Amino acid sequence: MNTPAKSIAVTLTATILSGTAAFATTSISDFDRTGNGFATQSDIAAVLPGFTTSDFHAIDSNSDNRISAVELQSPGVRAIVGLYLPGSASVVGIDQISSSNDPFASFADLAAQYPGLTQSDFSSIDTNDDNRVSFGELYDPRAQSVLSRHDATGRVRGIAQIDTDGDGFADRAELAAAYPGVRPSDFRVIDANRDNRVSFSELYSLDSQIILGRTGS
Repeated sequence: MNTPAKSIAVTLTATILSGTAAFATTSISDFDRTGNGFATQSDIAAVLPGFTTSDFHAIDSNSDNRISAVELQSPGVRAIVGLYLPGSASVVGIDQISSSNDPFASFADLAAQYPGLTQSDFSSIDTNDDNRVSFGELYDPRAQSVLSRHDATGRVRGIAQIDTDGDGFADRAELAAAYPGVRPSDFRVIDANRDNRVSFSELYSLDSQIILGRTGS
């Protein structure tokens, strides 16, 4: 049964992130490896490395140790899942891109969503050369870097847009350039592991989003 603390945590996550980034669309088929319509923690962790037990329990609202399609689609859950997606939590999901009934995107699908995408771009995203892009390939940081160049909406604002030296992290100068109001003390809070650089997960932590929402862009 969902506890009050769990409900508050999920609601707070959704509230903070809803003001800073749109949620990527995911479906149970992105995680379900057995075809039974559910996903276990190991299923999700196979697609989203680093996915924690505590976040799994927050998503598993009926505590049956598996995630259903209904549980996956609640706003708070989408916020939690979005924390683990590389590049940006505002990228378009595979279900929105794919014109077929399978969880893959063709070159035509991607080109329709990202005008100007070239065949060379598609080949760099299609890492296993099967002429289609899977969920994992779509959310690879290198793929998101390529796709962000063709996003006509200007929505995507993640590590790929802040990281000017291409190392996959945002240092203090890069973060300050993107968010001029960020102070040294703010950076120390955002840089949770104190390695003088901000990772994707650090950028989208609750504390970070509160700070960045206050300082503006």
